[in-house]
Amino acid sequence: GRPIPRTGYVPFGAGPRLCIGRGMSLVEAPIILDHLRERYRFGIVREVRMKPEVTIRPVGGMPLRVSRL
Repeated sequence: GRPIPRTGYVPFGAGPRLCIGRGMSLVEAPIILDHLRERYRFGIVREVRMKPEVTIRPVGGMPLRVSRL
């Protein structure tokens, strides 16, 4: 596929409108993801095509298979 443009994913905005929760989320997200990784297995159900818009979005969603370890 095509390379993803660097500006294609801006989850917290930028500049003067930067999300106020950015710092907290950057601390919390790795902790939560690590807890999930320890307890569950995640797998992609099918190949996902990305659609560049204001941000990059998966076409038709991104179905995952989740199973408890």
